[in-house]
Amino acid sequence: MNNQYYPIVRAKGGELEALTFFKKLDKTSLSRCTPIFEITKLEGRSLEVAKKNSSTPYEEYLDARAHKIAEIFRGKRVFLDVSQWPTGFTTEGGEQILSYVCQSLKDLGVIVCPLIGYDRWESAEYRETIRSIVLAETAVFCIRLDSLAIEDLGDLDHLDEIVEGRLQDLSATRLLN
Repeated sequence: MNNQYYPIVRAKGGELEALTFFKKLDKTSLSRCTPIFEITKLEGRSLEVAKKNSSTPYEEYLDARAHKIAEIFRGKRVFLDVSQWPTGFTTEGGEQILSYVCQSLKDLGVIVCPLIGYDRWESAEYRETIRSIVLAETAVFCIRLDSLAIEDLGDLDHLDEIVEGRLQDLSATRLLN
């Protein structure tokens, strides 16, 4: 039986404040907890305010979330999901959101395991982003299955072929990095 707990946490203000509860866990409990952080898109009023206060609002927003996560999970494994952001969206410095946050967290000592979008794999730009991510030794990629994947469940051989192909591609990426 798998006794690992995978809470899904949206990396928004209130949810990040809730991370303080993780600090109160004993080391054994915390070691069995691997959160999935969904980095929400900066938009609306928050984006307007951020643009007034910074020339790099997206990078500052992402860095702030990375620092909050690292406060508790430095040296530990977390899963990272950026599926709310458009595939081709880049920071002010021109970097894809997924690779930017992965590198920020890695630099802060967090073992990052990116969630790879099943629905995004057809994008050459997305595949290149995934290939460019250098993972820590103990990190893994995780494939996020969506409604498109559920439709493919009707043809299990087809789904297996797709997932195996993506896993082989990711394995080749790991060997190259």
